[in-house]
Amino acid sequence: MTKNWDIFPKVQPYGEDLANFSCYRLYEKSAIAGYGVLSGCVVSRSSASAVVVSSGTFTVAGVKKTFAGGSLTSISAAAAGKHRYDLVYIDGADDTLKLAAGTEDTPTSATDFLENYVPRPAGPTDTDWIVLAVIRVTESGIENTNFGTNSYATGSVANMRLGTPFGVDDTTLQVVDGVISVKPSYVKADGATPLTGNWDAGAFKITASQLESDVAAGTAPLVVASDTVIPNLNASKLEGNTASAFAVAAKGVTNGDSHDHSGGDGAAIVAGATSFSTTARVLGRKTASGGAGEECTASEVLAMLGTEEQGDIIYYNGSVFTYLPHDYAGMDLQCGGHGANPSWGKSPWVQETNFTARPPSTSTITMTSDRTSVIKKGMGLKYTWNGTTYYGIVSAITSNLLTVAGAPLSTSYDVTALYWCPPERVIQVDFFVSGKFADAANTALLNSDVNTAFEWNLGKAYCVLIRHKVKTDDSGANQPRVTISIAGAVVGTDNSNAGQAVAETWTSTVVGINTSNYDINPDEAIEIVTDANGSNDNAENLTVSAVFVLE
Repeated sequence: MTKNWDIFPKVQPYGEDLANFSCYRLYEKSAIAGYGVLSGCVVSRSSASAVVVSSGTFTVAGVKKTFAGGSLTSISAAAAGKHRYDLVYIDGADDTLKLAAGTEDTPTSATDFLENYVPRPAGPTDTDWIVLAVIRVTESGIENTNFGTNSYATGSVANMRLGTPFGVDDTTLQVVDGVISVKPSYVKADGATPLTGNWDAGAFKITASQLESDVAAGTAPLVVASDTVIPNLNASKLEGNTASAFAVAAKGVTNGDSHDHSGGDGAAIVAGATSFSTTARVLGRKTASGGAGEECTASEVLAMLGTEEQGDIIYYNGSVFTYLPHDYAGMDLQCGGHGANPSWGKSPWVQETNFTARPPSTSTITMTSDRTSVIKKGMGLKYTWNGTTYYGIVSAITSNLLTVAGAPLSTSYDVTALYWCPPERVIQVDFFVSGKFADAANTALLNSDVNTAFEWNLGKAYCVLIRHKVKTDDSGANQPRVTISIAGAVVGTDNSNAGQAVAETWTSTVVGINTSNYDINPDEAIEIVTDANGSNDNAENLTVSAVFVLE
């Protein structure tokens, strides 16, 4: 601890001298109590109304703490002709930088600082102040003036950083009534302090004479991540089993390697082949009687399921593996889906592969082989492009070209699948409307002009062709246009969904079919739709045919 006696009156203190000397003794008393500076914390003038304090370390009751640095601003000037000696300190109660203002008075000498008896410097009100400096404040504020032979005060700042002999790191140690000791929260070598939480020793080894666990049954006393063998580990149980639960090595084992099972604890094991003649063999019993194990092929194992014939199929019926006996030629394997067994059946659709994938038009497919002997006009068609399956019929076929009526093809996408079905799955429904029918637009011609109705009662199907003719055309230049609707949705797309104009000859759609509306389901109605496009509204005797392909 440095004693700066020169900054106070040197004469034997009495009266006012004694008061100033007492201030210094109070500063010194705080340092002795463990409230002092270890390093840094230097106070310097920054302006007439402010000081700055550098970073450093200090102690509070002997415990080392860090000061990040700081400043005190807006320090008011003294009254005219007066001095005031303020105290800069760190409050040990909250570790903050503070200023204690002295009492203003007329100085003993207007040009001196701490040599004056009057005014006296501010004194601490508690011993937990860490005193840093006394600053001289005049009517001009903090003057930039040095004092003393050796400049004990620079810029009107007299540093009072009284040192302390030590500072304790309180992360592990504590100071109580001047006595340094280990904090109670730390484990002591003598085991006097028990653990209060999980302890992770990191990548270090703990060595002791004995490891004892007192955890109750039901909780594993050890948790091990490594599967490396532990040499010399001796336990009375393995997986909860005592030694008596395991076969004795001296019985039923020859030289500890091969097994003859001729006696001892292994006698109940059936003797059999221990090596095989080739690969893909298993040990089993294929002879129709009990006995030793035999070498079996995969086919011999599968034959154990029952009497097999060529063409049979093995499947799992939900309980065991079994056979599906073969059926006659031409039958197709039908999958019943999840939870059902497979069966044999006949699909009405025959896949066709002799075609070019990309259609040349929306109604034709190029054939790569002459299929006119198999595929006939009027047969149903099913084709897939861009991931969607559509339906149509064969309207014409040559050796190299198949013409489609129904859902349009795409010249931008390949046909990825093509099927045909016999004409028995193609259904034609005819409607007749007697007399004049196009005197006005009508979406329910059967109901209004024929006083009848039609509902579909077969399986799901698709309308692929709409044909119509009249006995007598409209006498004017323009003819009415006709199409059909299914469940209220118009099917034909020709002439902006109005349908094709009637004529005294048959008029048929090609690919003018709306694929969003062309499917029909049981109990859905069919109606005839006409507009008023006729010039004189006198076309009469209408026949309409709708052609459907069953799904």
